[in-house]
Amino acid sequence: MNGGPANPPNAFAALRKRLLALAEPAMRVRVVSEFLEASDPEDVVAVLREAAADTSRGDQGADHVLAAFAEIVGGLESRGAPFYDRMAAAYATAVEQRAAAVCRLFSRPPPARTLSPDEAAEWDSELAKVTLGGRRALAKSLDRALIERLLKDPAPEVVRNLLMNPRVTESDIVALCARRPNTTSVLREIHGCPRWRRNYRVRLALARNPYTPTEIAVHAVTTLAAQDLRTVMNDIHLHEHVRAAARARLKGEPRPAEPAPAGRQSIAGGATLPGSKLH
Repeated sequence: MNGGPANPPNAFAALRKRLLALAEPAMRVRVVSEFLEASDPEDVVAVLREAAADTSRGDQGADHVLAAFAEIVGGLESRGAPFYDRMAAAYATAVEQRAAAVCRLFSRPPPARTLSPDEAAEWDSELAKVTLGGRRALAKSLDRALIERLLKDPAPEVVRNLLMNPRVTESDIVALCARRPNTTSVLREIHGCPRWRRNYRVRLALARNPYTPTEIAVHAVTTLAAQDLRTVMNDIHLHEHVRAAARARLKGEPRPAEPAPAGRQSIAGGATLPGSKLH
C-alpha cells in the first residue's frame, strides 16, 4: 500500500486510549474509520485481533473498537470503493493469517430472520397517527404507561430517545432486544447506545435474537460468559455465523473456511467481502 506501516506497533493501545476519551459513539466511529483509512491491512488485522482478545476479558476500550467496527461494516456500501477496497484487502490478510476471529468481524450475512410485511403490523392505532417528531418528543416523557406503549414504536428515532429516558429500565431494554419479530434498525439503535450496550443482559439478548444483524450479534458474542456461549452455540434458530462465533470462543479458533476476496482489486474488478451487496 504505502511501503510501510501506517501505525506504530502499539496502534491498538493508542486507538483504545482515544476511544475511551470520547463520549459519543459517532465520534468513536469516525476515529476508527480514520484509523482504517490510514492503515495497512496488516495493522488493521493486528488491531482487530487484539481488540477481539481483550473484549473477551471485559476491556471497555476493546469493546469500543469492535462496536465501532461493527457499525462501519454494517454500513460499508455507503462508504465508496476506495474504503471498501481497503477493507477487502484487510479481510484477505486476515484469511492469509488464519485469523478466524477477525474474519468473522468482516463477514455479515443477513440475519437468520428478517421482518416480513405481514409481521410489520400496526403497533399502536393511536400513537401511529402522531407525527414522528411528536413521538420523539413523547419518548422523553416520564409517564410509564406512555413509555410502555412507545417501546413498541418501530421508528429508530423514537427508540433513540427512549434509550436515554431515565424512566426506562433494564428490563424494558432487554425485553425490546428479545422481541420477535423485530426490526434491524431498532436493534442497531440499541447496540449503538453505550448506556445499554455495556449491560450484559442486553448483549445476551442481542446475541440470542435471530433478527439481530449478524455483525452485531457476533460483537455481542465476544463478551459472553461460557454458559451463555453454549446457549448461543446450540440455538438452531440463530444464524450459523453467530453460532460459529460462540463455538470458537468455547473451543478455540479454527482455520477460516471462507475463500479470500480479490484483495486489493477495485470493486469493479470483483473483490467482495462476505455478506456484501455492492451495486
